[in-house]
Amino acid sequence: MLNERDMQVAASRALCETLEQQGDFRTFVREIDHWAYFPCADSRSHYVERCVHAGFSLRGTSEPMGPWEMYGAQVWHRDVPSDEAMEQVTLFLYDLAFEAGGDYDGWETRIVA
Repeated sequence: MLNERDMQVAASRALCETLEQQGDFRTFVREIDHWAYFPCADSRSHYVERCVHAGFSLRGTSEPMGPWEMYGAQVWHRDVPSDEAMEQVTLFLYDLAFEAGGDYDGWETRIVA
């Protein structure tokens, strides 16, 4: 049975495979966006501070629109979406979100063919 960290790695590798299937060479540096969600604004702020300190940039935040929604943060960095690079980044951001009481929700980037 996979734990949450293993599932993040699997999801990241699946996204890398999808990029490749779409004709992406995965050798070009480009912007890569990441999302995470938190139960309160303070948790989100803590996450964003740690991300910025680690070299990520904040693209935006979102506020809950209802009682079931959370406080969102979208951060980005420039990198090559290789399996190894994305595994490291995904686990780093997953751990930061977990430490802040939130959930890392994955990444996306544009296809470069």
